[in-house]
Order: sequence, then C-alpha cells, then structure tokens
Amino acid sequence: AAPAPAPAAAAVAAPKVSAPAVADKIAERFRTSNRGDRWRRPPRKWLNQLILATEERAEADRLVEAFSAYVDAQVPIRRWQQVGLIAALCRTRSWDALLDVLQRRRRLQLFLEQPKPLAAAVRALADDGAWEQLAALSRLLPSVLEPF
Repeated sequence: AAPAPAPAAAAVAAPKVSAPAVADKIAERFRTSNRGDRWRRPPRKWLNQLILATEERAEADRLVEAFSAYVDAQVPIRRWQQVGLIAALCRTRSWDALLDVLQRRRRLQLFLEQPKPLAAAVRALADDGAWEQLAALSRLLPSVLEPF
C-alpha cells in the first residue's frame, strides 16, 4: 500500500477570489445597510480581498469605487490598504485612476508618510513609458508627501 500523502500535498487549493464578485458583494452590502449601522457594513477583509484580486483596469475602477465607499461609511482604512490600493493601480497600469486617487488623497484618507509606495509607482510609470502621467505624478509628489 502506498503511504498516505503529506497533509500539505493533500490540501485542496482555495478557489481564487474573483475581483468583480467581491466588488459586487461590497456594493450590495453598502446598498442594503443603513449608513449608521456599523454591523451591517461590509467587513474590511472584503476590501483586502478586492485589493489582492484586482488584476485588470476595469477591476481597478471598481476597487477605487469600493475604497471610496468604505471611506464614506467611515470604516477605518489601514495603512496596508492604502499601500495596497496604490500597488493594485500600478499592477493594473491604471495610471489615470492612480493620479485621480492621489489628487483626492485627503478625501480618501490616504496618509502616505513613507515615499516607498510612490517610488514604486514612479518606477512602474517609467517602465511602462507613461511619460505624461509620470510628469503629472512628479508635480503632485511635494503635496502628496507633506504632512496633513
């Protein structure tokens, strides 16, 4: 008889989370919950899942919408989620959305105290040859990095 497989080998991989499905779930929960009812708002982990699952430009637009909805509902946004938003926009090459998010950073509660996520965005823009957006980002950098 063959030996039993190791537990790691026997484990079934979790199904990949679909960004559109998570975005729909978030939107539906915000639609059906009362604004002041913090127990009915979508959990923050759904935003985390959406950040990690976003792989295409259309999904990036839905991510920005969801991020805005969480901020509007006064759900505390963690630093990881702020950096994750910028990383997802870079990963999907959603340069216009990235610039829009950075221009609305105060309303979206993006407190970027460290330049590392922005340095990654600058590198990604340069690697992609998005020179106009890179110039726009360079004009934004002094105000983005200033303390609130």
